[in-house]
Amino acid sequence: MSKHQSGAHPVGRGERRHTRTPVDLSATVSVAGDGTSAEPFVARVTNLGQGGAFIEGPPLPFGTTLLLQVEAPGERPLELRAIVRWGDDTGFGVQFMSVGVRQTAALDRLTAA
Repeated sequence: MSKHQSGAHPVGRGERRHTRTPVDLSATVSVAGDGTSAEPFVARVTNLGQGGAFIEGPPLPFGTTLLLQVEAPGERPLELRAIVRWGDDTGFGVQFMSVGVRQTAALDRLTAA
């Protein structure tokens, strides 16, 4: 299990409001509103919580705003706006922005033990 699957984070865990659950989900990542023609890419979500996720993929700069479309078995695609909060050579951590009722319920189902 990688440090990201276990919920490890370069910033102390005490700084998170929500716990993270190890997952293995596919997500399409699109850079939102940056004015470039960057193509969306497919990446793996390896941990997930109400507040954010870790995404294995090419590192993105701190502060980059993203649109994530997460695919999960038995669920409609889950669309989430997020902002990159940190990254390393394996991927990046994001914080979710403006999570609505439908997204909150889907995140609850995906992170239920």
